[in-house]
Amino acid sequence: MYRFLKSVQIVLVLSGGILASAASDAKPASLTVCLEQWYPYYSVDEDGVARGAAVDALSLALAELGHSPDFQILPYARCLRSVRLGHVDAVLTVSPGEPGLTYVDVPLAYWKIAAVVHADDPLDRFESLDQFAAYTPIYFVSYTYPEIPRPLIEKQDAVGISSQEDVMQPLRILQS
Repeated sequence: MYRFLKSVQIVLVLSGGILASAASDAKPASLTVCLEQWYPYYSVDEDGVARGAAVDALSLALAELGHSPDFQILPYARCLRSVRLGHVDAVLTVSPGEPGLTYVDVPLAYWKIAAVVHADDPLDRFESLDQFAAYTPIYFVSYTYPEIPRPLIEKQDAVGISSQEDVMQPLRILQS
C-alpha cells in the first residue's frame, strides 16, 4: 500500500452492493468493514474492539447515515479480495487506482512525519536531520517512509514499534 510523504488519506471504498443499497430506501443496519492494523489510526484491541481516530470518524459518519460498522481485521490483500467478492462491504484503507473498486476521496485522518524530543531538550527546531545523529529514533515498522528519514530509521539504535502493546513505548522512553 502506498503512503504519502506528508499525508495519508484514509478512505472508505464502497463495493457495488453498498452503492446499490444506498440508492434504494432499504438501509442495512450494519456494514462489514475490513481493515488491517495501522497504529494508532486504526487497530483492534485485545477484546476485539476496533479503536483509533479513523475508526471513530467512520463510525460517526455511518451513524449519520443510519448504519453501524462491523469491523474485521484482515491482511490488506485479503481485504481487497473480500470486497471484490462481496464478502465484506468496504475496506477502510486503499490507494487510488485499485482495479474494480470505487475510490471515495474523503480523508478520515491525516499524519505528518514529526520529531519529538524531551520537553527540556535544547533542540526545539531543526534545520537538518543531521542534528538528530545523537538521538535514538523511534518509528512504526508498518509504515512506509520516504527516503528523507531513512538514514535515521536504519540507525543501529533505532527502536521499531510493531504492535499495539508497543505504542506506549515512545512515551515511556521520553519520560525516562
